[in-house]
Amino acid sequence: MKNKYTYGFLGRLVDRKGINELYTAFDELYHEDTDIRLLMVGSVEKQQIADKDLIAKYNNHPGIIMVGKVPFEEVPVHMALMDCFVLPAWWEGFGNVLIQAAAMGIPIISTHSTGCSNAVSDGYNGVLVKPIKNAKVIKEAMDNMKGNKEEAAVYGDNGIQWARNFEPIIIWQGLEKIYNESENL
Repeated sequence: MKNKYTYGFLGRLVDRKGINELYTAFDELYHEDTDIRLLMVGSVEKQQIADKDLIAKYNNHPGIIMVGKVPFEEVPVHMALMDCFVLPAWWEGFGNVLIQAAAMGIPIISTHSTGCSNAVSDGYNGVLVKPIKNAKVIKEAMDNMKGNKEEAAVYGDNGIQWARNFEPIIIWQGLEKIYNESENL
């Protein structure tokens, strides 16, 4: 992947993570610029994939590297290869993987959806696109991120700061404060 701009995805390969839209967006970009790559890290859960042919497309695409599931301790090694992290999810409980990417200084593209919009500050550490389930806006954001390296670097630097808001001690202190305030009601 040396000298190739690398987009990355890390998560379960299920429809709701936006993998159909990501494939379409990347494939269109790849036809315009073969010096890009998409690094896909995560497990295939066939029972949850509506389009069974999609994984075959991913596996056979010359610009896509399918890594599969990796142990948790290897996640940073793979994320360090990414120039931009892309999670076009339809919804997330909470985007922990987005916080991981931010903590590593990787600029993020995600969707303005539940969970994702809690983990990414649009215009600060990444870009939130809408509408969801739209490959065109994902492609545009991916192309813009690659073309605006200075802005992407600012997103990455801001992401490191942003991720500190989610350190466990800060979360616990916030929960303790809420608990103490509720006792006084």
